[in-house]
This record gives sequence, C-alpha cells and structure tokens, in this order.
Amino acid sequence: MKIHEYQAKAILARHGVPVPRGEVTFAAADAVDIAKRLGTGVVVVKAQIHAGGRGKGGGVKLARSPQDAEKLARAMIGMTLVTHQTGPEGRVVGRVLIEEGLQMQRELYLSIVLDRAAGRPVGESFPVWHLHDARRSMTGLSLPTRSLAIGRDRVVIGLSESAGNVWLLKAS
Repeated sequence: MKIHEYQAKAILARHGVPVPRGEVTFAAADAVDIAKRLGTGVVVVKAQIHAGGRGKGGGVKLARSPQDAEKLARAMIGMTLVTHQTGPEGRVVGRVLIEEGLQMQRELYLSIVLDRAAGRPVGESFPVWHLHDARRSMTGLSLPTRSLAIGRDRVVIGLSESAGNVWLLKAS
C-alpha cells in the first residue's frame, strides 16, 4: 500500500496517536494561511511523494514565517525530487504538507513488514539516530516470521513511507 505521510498521520490520529498538527496543500498560496493557522512561528514544508530520503533530496525545509512557507512550497510543488529511492528519474511533487515545527529530543524507528501468506506483521525494532542508518542495517536482513513484540516504548509521534516498509517514529 502506498500512502503519503499526511495520510498515514491522519490514520494514526484517528486512533489516538499524537501526531504533529499540519495540513496538506496542492497550491503554494495556501501555505501562508496554513502556517498562520498553525501559529507556531516555525513550520516544516514537506514534499509528499512515495519515497524516503525526501529531506536529503531537498524536499523537507524549515520555514520561519508564513511568507517563507509559501516561498518554499512554491519551489517544491512541481519540482522533480530525486532521492535514493526514486532513482535518477525522480518523482514530481504535486502536494506539500505544512506541519508545525517541533523540537525533537530523540528518534527511534520500528520496521513492520507484513507477511501476506501468514496474515500478520513480522519485524524487529531497533534504536537509530538517522533513518539512513536504519535502512543500512535492514539491507539484506531476513526477518523472522513471528509476531511482533514492540516492547516498553510506545509509538507516539508519526509515520513515513519507505519502499514497502512502514517506519513508525517512537519515543522513550
């Protein structure tokens, strides 16, 4: 299933998981009003494509004013974003998520892979400092076919898509 970050966060929010406030737009001019409604001073403008590595590819930027948010959204919408997951052809950005800026303390990631034959999730959880490190540690990894045990930490923040894996951000 391919869903955008904003769609995944809406699903999590409907089930009581706290997620950052934000709105998606297809028009850069709307970014000013969205940033003003969020009222946080700093917002994050995030390109919405079905690929990871958006930040390193220039698709995630901080805006320090509503006008800055519009300028960044205008530059992103319509651009071809190339990341390590899109290949050299990239993907055209058709929408952006304008989200409240938050001060992150620590990030941990959990990968959930669905075993369609068994009809259940399988996976491993591990702490990492960057998603890139998580991908590197997952390369060639054969996950055991067993039920997932999440442990003591609870999933609290967000979700982003990553080439068939679901990456849940969690905090201790």
